[in-house]
Amino acid sequence: MRLLVADDHPLFRLGLKAALEAEGLEVVAEAGTGEEALVQALEKAPDAVLLDLRMPGMDGLTLAREAKRLRPGLAIVCCTGFGDARAERTAAEIGVAAFIRKPI
Repeated sequence: MRLLVADDHPLFRLGLKAALEAEGLEVVAEAGTGEEALVQALEKAPDAVLLDLRMPGMDGLTLAREAKRLRPGLAIVCCTGFGDARAERTAAEIGVAAFIRKPI
């Protein structure tokens, strides 16, 4: 599985990438902003995106909405320390596959 990891914390991205690759998954791109992640989602064509909700510029829910609009079959997983029940409901409405709370 080819993954895109989008989180504004470089150390979290690094750790998550290492953990995913240790499980045999391929991280094809990383992004620190929602805008950068959207470009990577189009250019690198990952199978799934793991994204944070709070990022500078475009937030994770907006990113999820735009990514699903442009690539409807793209699997999206939110991984956040700031999510609440409302954000989780919105994510589900957008079509986010899973909502994981940090720390993980």
